[in-house]
Amino acid sequence: MDSFVYSEGESVQVHSDDGGHRYGNFHNYYNFHPPKNRIDVLQRCGIFDFIIQRFRIIDKNHLYYCDLGCNEGNLSLEVSQVLSKEQWNIKTLGLDIDTELISRARKKDGLVNIDAEFHECNLLDEQDHMARCQAFLNEKSASTQRRFDLLSVFSTTMWIHVHAGDEGLKDFIKRCCHLSDMILMEPQPSKWYDTSFDSYHQVLFYILYCVLLIGYHK
Repeated sequence: MDSFVYSEGESVQVHSDDGGHRYGNFHNYYNFHPPKNRIDVLQRCGIFDFIIQRFRIIDKNHLYYCDLGCNEGNLSLEVSQVLSKEQWNIKTLGLDIDTELISRARKKDGLVNIDAEFHECNLLDEQDHMARCQAFLNEKSASTQRRFDLLSVFSTTMWIHVHAGDEGLKDFIKRCCHLSDMILMEPQPSKWYDTSFDSYHQVLFYILYCVLLIGYHK
C-alpha cells in the first residue's frame, strides 16, 4: 500500500467534519463499539489472565499502561480498571490524533479512580510519538522505569498502514516494541481493507515479525 504515504515531519490536518474516515478518529465510536464488548473478549480468551499472571510474577506495585489511538478514552479507562482490581497502582497514558476526542477523554479521567492522562499526538510522527511517551514515563515513574509495562493498540494499525505505507507501519510497530514490555495489538479485520486482501496479510506478518524481532533482541 503506497497511497497517501506520510512523510516524517509533515503536518497532519484533522477535520471533524470528515467523520473520522481519513484517520480513524470517529467521534461516536463507542456508541457502536462499547468497551464492554472488547473487555468481555479479552476476559473470555484468557488474555487478561495472562497479563495479570505475568505482572504477579514480576511483583510490581505500579503498572504503566499506554493506549495508542485511544479515541475518547473509554476503553483505556476500562482496561485500567480491570488491572486496578489486582490492587496495582495503574498509571495510564492515552494518545490520539484528534483534539476534540482528547478533550472528551480528559473530562472522563476524573470520574474513575485511575491516574490517567490523555494527550494529542500524531502517531505517524516518530518524534512526537516517542516524546509524548518518554515525557509521561519521566514524570510519572522512578528513574529506573524507561518502558511501559503494557501498551495497547486497538483498531489503529490500518490507519498507520494507509498513511505511512509498509515501512511506516513496520517503524510504528518497532517503536511500540521498544516502548513496552508487553503489547496488546488488535489489527482491523481484513474486510476493512479496500485495496487487496494481501494488505491484511502484510499487517499480520509485520506485527508478528517485529514483535518476535524486538523480543529476541531484548
